[in-house]
Amino acid sequence: MGRPRPAVLSALVLGAGCLAAAACGTSATTATAPATATEPATVTTPATIRVSSPAFATGGRIPVRYTCQGADISPPLRWTSVPSTTKELALEMIDLNAPGGTFAHWVLAGIPSATHGMAAGRVPRGAVAGRNGFGKIGYGGPCPPAGKPHHYVIDLMALPKRLKLSPGFASGALAGQRPVGAGVLRGIYSRG
Repeated sequence: MGRPRPAVLSALVLGAGCLAAAACGTSATTATAPATATEPATVTTPATIRVSSPAFATGGRIPVRYTCQGADISPPLRWTSVPSTTKELALEMIDLNAPGGTFAHWVLAGIPSATHGMAAGRVPRGAVAGRNGFGKIGYGGPCPPAGKPHHYVIDLMALPKRLKLSPGFASGALAGQRPVGAGVLRGIYSRG
């Protein structure tokens, strides 16, 4: 049979440790691997922020007013439960069903952490708008091709540091951020 491979030895040692833990009445699931220089010992799950809109229920139809067929202004939003360690809030509104893949309708950063919402067509003082998928800075409402409904996601992220982004930043600037809190509001829209 030959010498056991290192992976097999690791499995045997881990299995023996689990059996010993079980025999002692402790839980084997509490054991954690030691941290390395590139990997933290624990991963923190972001706190849940509750995001809503007085204009539509989560999962509901986005009113025409907030689309390209209406006034094309951003919907009113509200949120609660922002973690106290938040330095800045950031927001993205994405069409999940766009013909070319996901499509950014709105990217916003620099939202003060003490903010609890925004009125229709307005952004909080200090917030910075990025470039949307239409190539414009600011909000561009749902405008799907006629036919099936498209699904839209508004993601709100509580960030532990200030990004200091400039107006017109690329939507990709928010990718890879590790929020301390996050919330989602979903909506649908279709054109007949």
